[in-house]
Amino acid sequence: MRINFAKLAIAALAIILIAAPAAIQALVSSGGKSAAYPDNAGQAYSAAETVGFPRGITDETYADAIVVMTDVIYTEAISAKTDDSAAEAPAVKTVDMTDDSPSMANGAMPATVTDARPAAAPAVESVVMTDDTLAIESTAAEPYRFETNLPIVVMDMGGKEFHRSSVWSTEKGYPVSARYDPFIDGVMAIYDSGGGVNRLSDAPSLRTDIHARIRGVSSQGYPKKQYLIKTVLEDGAKNRMNIFDMGSDCEWVLNISFIDTTLLRNYLCYAVTREINGASPKARFCEVFVFVDGTYHYQGLYLFMESVKQGAGRVAIKDYDSGFAESSYLLRRDRYDEEAVILNTYGTRNGLTHEYLSVKYPPKDKITELTVSYIENDIDSFEKVLFAEDDGEFLKYRDFIDVESFVDYFIINEFFANYDANTHSMFSYKDLHGKLKMGPVWDFDQAIGNDAIHDLKIDSTAMHDGVWLRQLLRDAEFVRLMINRYAELRQGPLSEDKIMRRIDEAAAYIEQARIRDWDRWKYDEYFLSQSGAHDEVRNYLKYGGTYEEAVATMKATLREHGAWLDERLDTLYQYSSILPGQLPQTEFGPVLDAVFGNDHVRWASGALVVVFLAVFFTGVSLAQREN
Repeated sequence: MRINFAKLAIAALAIILIAAPAAIQALVSSGGKSAAYPDNAGQAYSAAETVGFPRGITDETYADAIVVMTDVIYTEAISAKTDDSAAEAPAVKTVDMTDDSPSMANGAMPATVTDARPAAAPAVESVVMTDDTLAIESTAAEPYRFETNLPIVVMDMGGKEFHRSSVWSTEKGYPVSARYDPFIDGVMAIYDSGGGVNRLSDAPSLRTDIHARIRGVSSQGYPKKQYLIKTVLEDGAKNRMNIFDMGSDCEWVLNISFIDTTLLRNYLCYAVTREINGASPKARFCEVFVFVDGTYHYQGLYLFMESVKQGAGRVAIKDYDSGFAESSYLLRRDRYDEEAVILNTYGTRNGLTHEYLSVKYPPKDKITELTVSYIENDIDSFEKVLFAEDDGEFLKYRDFIDVESFVDYFIINEFFANYDANTHSMFSYKDLHGKLKMGPVWDFDQAIGNDAIHDLKIDSTAMHDGVWLRQLLRDAEFVRLMINRYAELRQGPLSEDKIMRRIDEAAAYIEQARIRDWDRWKYDEYFLSQSGAHDEVRNYLKYGGTYEEAVATMKATLREHGAWLDERLDTLYQYSSILPGQLPQTEFGPVLDAVFGNDHVRWASGALVVVFLAVFFTGVSLAQREN
């Protein structure tokens, strides 16, 4: 059989030409950037990927995405005006909604969940102001109509007092768990007519048994408490309910910190984050009462919101199977917790990270030692490359993390000056066989210059000192991605116009409720108190003055810090030692360095060109010889 060498040569040339680009890349890099490391930082993130709480934003609609916070109280096109339906209740401030909003007029959500056994509210006829509460006394007479444009949440705990879950230990320097079950049993009723005005005299739209306790760490010592609520059935089993269209679950939070006298910080930051990437809890403004011995005790304005937990509508990672060591996981970095599963990772062992990393999911009562070891080893592997001295080894961090989520986490917390997020309430998670992601964001009560202990430095960044984040800045490519992403967001969700309009609309929406809340808690009196029982609380309040002054200060802080970031975010390059585009070295690196020197990419490319030419001319020569 006669071999056609010309055809073989031409075929070999074609194969080499096709494979050459990939061959060069394989020789000089570890395979390039991962799928989570986009070439263009400005392009929209993929809608197919879930980050914390579902994004629900496609590439096509990203730039014009509707605000989905609270499903939805506000949209970009909200116009503040009084609705006709409020004519019968002039004391109720309403906000009209446009056709773009999926929610109903006046910001009231339809009552989609109704318990099978609703009970009419006790009749009420008088409002009694005392030193510590607004109480509405119930009688059998014609009811007094407490009215609000917000949903009403009533908790009846049968006269039992709410318990704290932990107390601060001065000796240990961290909170220690209460030596008793902090949850108490009770009933929760929600009044949400869907018509814009809600009254205690109406029948509740939802009623369920609950287990509840006081939540938080520092906030447990504030006069205005926050609550963790678990909805249960009569036998104590979990009762998954779709409350305010937030998705079915059984764990909820009543949250607004006493130290945020604007009553807006958490709502604002969660709403903006949900528009950016969905990685924040959904929430809904409401007014809260505790019913005790025939009297409704007014607790003030709150956010009824999701807690951070694993679940289809929350942090959407796969369920745990204790039969396997490998698992999805949700982590939290915060103060030491004696009751938590604390990870002893590479960063902790070597004093490279602050505070403590604990496992929030899988739950403590189900997780096995093998799974704890798996998670610990997984974080070990990431931290070892993150803190590696060798540049090539360090750049392998891209194989471990979803870079986009880290970029967004940095920007969101830096823009809102949430410096507590450097080490506290810092969540991260990983789906099975996925990459580590940052989020969801949590706890902004000290953000936007509201930290009474540490003054905000407007003309500086602070997230550059965050755990893990400082090391990522070593890579100038990470900084470049962040600068481009920030510029994109400043044209959308973080634009000054959108931020200021959102604040104004939210303040208008809660106006009547916040007046009642200020009357209830007397923030200005706490701040002005110079001695006595108020001293400890006063230390947490950053600003005195009126509500309007507190909001104006917050807006001014956002304008100034945002303007500085517009001009100087690129100062983060001062922490970078690796140029943009530099890729981690593989096992071929030392060989290429030895043969071609440090500029082995250019030399390798040149050598392959010589090979191409040699093969080509050999083929031509053989073809001529055969002819």
